[in-house]
Amino acid sequence: MQQQSFGNGRAPPAMSGVMAGMPGLPGMGLSGLPSGLIDGIGNKVSGLMSGSAGAFGQSGNTTGEPRPKKQHDPSHALYIGNLSDTTFDLDLFKFFQARGYKLKSARVMFDDQSRSKRFGYLNFHDAAEAERCLNEMNNCELSGKQIVLNKQKDRDFDSNANLLVRNLPKSVDQRQLAKMFEDFGRIVSCKLELYGDGTSRGFGYVQFETVDAATKAIEKLNDTAVDGQPISVLTHQKQEKREGTQTERYTNLFLQNLPADYTSDQLRDIFAQYGDIASLEMAAKPGHGYVSFKDHADAKKALDAVNMKLKLGDMTVLVSPHIYKKEADLQPKAGGGSAIVQNQKEMFKSNIYVRFIPVGVTKDELEAEFARAGPICSTRLKAHEITSSTDGTKFVSHQVAYVLYDEVKNAQKCIRMFDNSQPFSRNHKNLRVDFWQAKEDLKKEADEKSQNQIKQLINFIKQV
Repeated sequence: MQQQSFGNGRAPPAMSGVMAGMPGLPGMGLSGLPSGLIDGIGNKVSGLMSGSAGAFGQSGNTTGEPRPKKQHDPSHALYIGNLSDTTFDLDLFKFFQARGYKLKSARVMFDDQSRSKRFGYLNFHDAAEAERCLNEMNNCELSGKQIVLNKQKDRDFDSNANLLVRNLPKSVDQRQLAKMFEDFGRIVSCKLELYGDGTSRGFGYVQFETVDAATKAIEKLNDTAVDGQPISVLTHQKQEKREGTQTERYTNLFLQNLPADYTSDQLRDIFAQYGDIASLEMAAKPGHGYVSFKDHADAKKALDAVNMKLKLGDMTVLVSPHIYKKEADLQPKAGGGSAIVQNQKEMFKSNIYVRFIPVGVTKDELEAEFARAGPICSTRLKAHEITSSTDGTKFVSHQVAYVLYDEVKNAQKCIRMFDNSQPFSRNHKNLRVDFWQAKEDLKKEADEKSQNQIKQLINFIKQV
């Protein structure tokens, strides 16, 4: 029997019934499946069911051949980004139609779990109408978001005319960012990067039509103050240009765990001895900063001199070559990753993460206890908040801490001494102590676990 699929990405009722009626097996939960198998994988499994050539048969297109793409003139279309999660095709169409624009269609893009990708495309009746909309509506507000309009991705704009603007004050929104640069030439697109709550991440991108305009903007605006905060303006390089050996020729250094009261002038005094500094900025995130040298050799000299750790008072600042997030994910086919990625990971091998620290334990108490394992470079203690299911109020259930030791062997000793122990008189629960892991590594582990669960489920279904 051919399995019917549904456009909403959910499993068909018939399949749900099969799952619900499966007999129990050893090691399985009450649902008849391995404990935790179904939770967290729902739409991933249904994606297999509804895929064009999935494990449960084809859906929609019964011929097995790819559907032909609709042909349209790229000059008649605009890319639209920074959309709200609640904005859909009809919302887009009505929004622009109500403002007098002659649209043929509007489309919001979704992933395989029916979640908005927060961008889409507008199709106009002619190129002039698309151009008019681009000039008049870019950076306007839609559903509480400042949208980004752009000519379609197949446009041929020079990547050297694309600027990365960093260290922007939180007060600067996307419209203000565009206004800062508009005097230098025609802006093709402008995008301010935001956190999930809509607040600025402190950086954005400005794409000019010409390299000449971008060059003028760098000369005039780099290292100038905006609301008392010096901004950094430089050419944004695409990922493919930063791959391979070029990735190793860094000029930027990334600083973590800076004292809260440290200034950019103080950092300049420290790093100027190693070479000419192009720009220096304190990041929007507290305790973080960047030092950009004009030459790779000077950046390397500074990094070698501090040996990736800089002592400032009672704080140990971590220093590493700065690479972009997308770049950090690059892994050569031969395995092992780039030297920079490996260096960054090496720094944190002596960093541990402690959970379930009782409320009321101070930083001094924690350090006094954990110093028994060896010299500590830095400690960060923070409250762990949870939300009440009854009235929605937030309260602190316990504390967590990041403890950086001077050597890996001392971090290992700490784990042996304190994991599953109760060193404080206020302990109501055993501490959990383990090596700190980067978010990307945790995500990788979770993805691998999820994939294994899916494979188990598929194999189980095949047997019933």
